[in-house]
Amino acid sequence: MKKPWTIAASVAIVVAAGILVFHSARKASSSPEEVVFELRYRGLTGIADKLNYQRAWGNGDVPEESTPFVQAVTQRVREYDLIHDAKLRNGDWSVVELQDKKAVALYFDLDANGELSDNERILPTPLPPQIGDIDTQFVTPDFMIHQEDDREIPFRAVILHVSGSSKEYHWTPGCILEAEATFAGEPMRLLLYGDRLTGSFTTFGRCSFAIIPAGREPELSFPLPVLSSLICHEGAFYRLQFDGVHEKGKSLRLTITRDTSPTGRAAIHLNAEEPLKIRPDAVTITGAGDNSIQFSLSDVQSLLPVGEYRLSSGRILYGVESDDQWQMTFTEGPAFAILQDQIVDVELGEPTLGIRAIAEDEIGKGRIREEPVYAGDTLIYLSRQIRGKAGEAYGKFSQKSVLDNQWIDVKPHVAILDPEGKEAASGDMEYG
Repeated sequence: MKKPWTIAASVAIVVAAGILVFHSARKASSSPEEVVFELRYRGLTGIADKLNYQRAWGNGDVPEESTPFVQAVTQRVREYDLIHDAKLRNGDWSVVELQDKKAVALYFDLDANGELSDNERILPTPLPPQIGDIDTQFVTPDFMIHQEDDREIPFRAVILHVSGSSKEYHWTPGCILEAEATFAGEPMRLLLYGDRLTGSFTTFGRCSFAIIPAGREPELSFPLPVLSSLICHEGAFYRLQFDGVHEKGKSLRLTITRDTSPTGRAAIHLNAEEPLKIRPDAVTITGAGDNSIQFSLSDVQSLLPVGEYRLSSGRILYGVESDDQWQMTFTEGPAFAILQDQIVDVELGEPTLGIRAIAEDEIGKGRIREEPVYAGDTLIYLSRQIRGKAGEAYGKFSQKSVLDNQWIDVKPHVAILDPEGKEAASGDMEYG
């Protein structure tokens, strides 16, 4: 079985009045429950490891630099690629040695001293079969990331080369934090996944986690939700709190406490000219004033504890005849308050279209100046903005094809008029 990997703007808008309600069949227990996980570092063996990150991030498009470490390596090798990940604190650049355009070795500055040591030439790690477009992987040995507060963080990195490409590399962490404890009455295993290659495993909203049964092999691909100080597990809500910091030779304590707060519901309304059926594909909820709360609801069966939240982003499917005719994405949704045993309305919809026109020579400046009129020979950059009644920003609008059941993006159409109102130029705007 092939394992999935993620190698990390006038538009016709059809929206109508609909309602989405969050509810649940289970109620929180009146007796609090608390469990402690003592998390410790674990290195992974590469993308064949069943606990791998299931995603990787590109090498980045930045000017190459000839650092002291790069100079030391390139004095030895003739054919090579320079690779870089801005998130990694241990040196900016590494070198991949090539032979006949094939990656044969990785040079990685493990101790970040700018000098080349014998143990810093790393050979490829064998790949599992049917891994998609990856033809080479390098797994570093454990090394230390030196944080600004003088902590040393044990870490391991995996570098992947994409087959058929001359210089396409991807990075992914090769380590996690893990612990076992009895949680919700069952022996469970908690896994913490880091914020890319920063060395942080505890940043709410940036890192990821998983809770899986202890003593059981994980599934081929299991969910890795964003780490949040408020989570929902088996219909119950829990609060997460870290005690101490993660560093070399120490465990990190995570306390999970059952949240017994009263609960309420949120109902999303899409305001438009005619009734329609709607269905959320995924909705991200954050704390209105607490950035540590961030979780996704893939269905509409969850209550929320009383508190202040924000409808951060999401995708909603909708239509007049069914909830599978159109879809749209949004970000920057409104704040709302969950009240005990009440349904709170969250109003979306009534989108309006706006266009930003910026001279090309303004791009990249600190403060971009937008003018209402430009000379005829000016190169301008156009971007579209669609805002709803609550200030939410809409992304793509797509319609499902009746021929092949595929989603077709509706491209914004823009016309530029001269001073007399005649069309000077027009065209469809591409997403992205």
